Amino acid sequence: MQKKSYTIGSLIILLICAFVFVIVPVMTGRSSKQEEAPLIGKYAGKEIRYTSDSDFANAVSNYASLFQSNGSTVDANTNFYIYTYAFNATVAQMAYSKAIEDSGYVVSEKTINRQLANNFVDENGNYSDVIYRRYMSENPSGINEMRASTKKSLTSSRFLNDHFGEDDFFGDKRVFGAKSSDAELAFLSKLNSEKRGFEVTTLDMTQYPNEEKAAFGKANSSKFVKYDMSVITVADEATAKKVADRIAKNEITFEDAVAEYSTKDFSGSSGSLYYTYSYQLQGLIEDADAFAAVTKLSEGEVSNVIPTVADNGSDKKACYSIFRSNAAAVNPDFENEETLGVVYNYLYSKEKTILEDYYNKKANELLARASETDYETACAEFGATFSVMDPIPLNYGNSSIASTVDASVTGLEAAAENENFWKTAFSLKKGEWSSPIVLNDYVVLLHYTNDGEAESASVTESSVRDIDQQVANTELMSSSKVENNVLDFVFSNLNY
Repeated sequence: MQKKSYTIGSLIILLICAFVFVIVPVMTGRSSKQEEAPLIGKYAGKEIRYTSDSDFANAVSNYASLFQSNGSTVDANTNFYIYTYAFNATVAQMAYSKAIEDSGYVVSEKTINRQLANNFVDENGNYSDVIYRRYMSENPSGINEMRASTKKSLTSSRFLNDHFGEDDFFGDKRVFGAKSSDAELAFLSKLNSEKRGFEVTTLDMTQYPNEEKAAFGKANSSKFVKYDMSVITVADEATAKKVADRIAKNEITFEDAVAEYSTKDFSGSSGSLYYTYSYQLQGLIEDADAFAAVTKLSEGEVSNVIPTVADNGSDKKACYSIFRSNAAAVNPDFENEETLGVVYNYLYSKEKTILEDYYNKKANELLARASETDYETACAEFGATFSVMDPIPLNYGNSSIASTVDASVTGLEAAAENENFWKTAFSLKKGEWSSPIVLNDYVVLLHYTNDGEAESASVTESSVRDIDQQVANTELMSSSKVENNVLDFVFSNLNY
């Protein structure tokens, strides 16, 4: 029986899901019971578990074989990649099969038979009934497994071919899928024709001075009062009132109520409130009067039922809480390093524009100082990092078609997908300095110094299609429908 082989590169991209399920090896030493198998993740609520007959297990086996065939050793260092590729392929197969199912398309038996025939060919590449019958006699159930996995693979590949095309042509045009016009390919081939080199000056906002933190803290000291509280949280007001009444009547202790009733949205198992600072409590208690009532609790006092909000980042959930003060509130000490760290965390998460405005001003002061002395002296005085960046073209997103931003240059880790960075960099006149650019934790100044050597490259429709597939795969794996537990599984089960 003839088996196909593929390179690691060709299987890592989106097209992997069309191939990694064709061969169905049988794993050993692992139960096939769903409830006993490790949970690798989910797609659209459907679990992906490591069972002996699962798509994920098949993909793991095939990727391990692929790594070995390319000379790599399958060990702790490569396992994470193998399991990640296998998970991505499994998710892709699930997503594309569902899309095809919803479209009403069904793979015909004739198509499946034609595909299966490729596995039973002689030395001349022709289908051999002798080879097929020998396989059937040695492995009578194997053909059904191959048929099922081939159907699954063809279903997935139908989606891929419809969106990205296949290796069938009508004249010089690819059948199906997104197309690239001659004008598009010509444009992409010229991306490297204009390059600009820059000197880069970087100010690190994480180095915000302690005196500035202290000044903000003193002006907003009420935000940083520290509380020691316990909390019981439930989903509905009726239950919360019942719990509060039982506590008031000494029918149940606060600690027992935590164990019996609390959903623990804001605490651990002991009921100790995670959020200890005033500004954090304000995020849980939106009503001003309720917030004032909680923060005025005396030591040992229990609050009435308080409407609260659990915010998980993607949505907010209304709930009801009962607070108990465990100790007197502590006013902030802005001479204390820990308190200054809390102030910085508040600024970074709640009012980052204060940090940005401070460093934008410092960047402009640096430029003014450089005009008075010299650039090296100014950078040293302001604690700035100076770097030289190799010439790059206008390549938003760091497409592999053209030269890319050197992310090792301090401050440029987030530059590739920052629109303001590209607009600013390619609007400058030679010798001109940019206005300050905010890039994550940095404020950056660019000095357009030189032009790079023009290059041209022959960009093919195939290379554009590969990039389209990679982007589509990235978008799929970042979907809210995907729950990825691969890292936890690898570290828990593979002896890291």
